[in-house]
Amino acid sequence: HHNLETSESFFPNICTTHSYKEDIDTVKIAKQIGLKVCSVGIIGLGETWKHRIELALTLKGLNVDSIPINFLNPIPGTRLQNMPLISP
Repeated sequence: HHNLETSESFFPNICTTHSYKEDIDTVKIAKQIGLKVCSVGIIGLGETWKHRIELALTLKGLNVDSIPINFLNPIPGTRLQNMPLISP
């Protein structure tokens, strides 16, 4: 299991601890050594539909085995605490 969280173009708005390329490389390495990969996105981070489609195409291109979709649950005290809830 390795999360991409969001699209590459939106990723800098969400994560600053590592690059998107590192996440992509991790998925590719796992696939290369024969692991089944579950990779996920989170909807409701402030991304647009274009970002969601970009993420879907990235996951398709990586040929991951499972793609669960999570919806952000804003938690008080976090940077995304004021994001609106998204209905599945």
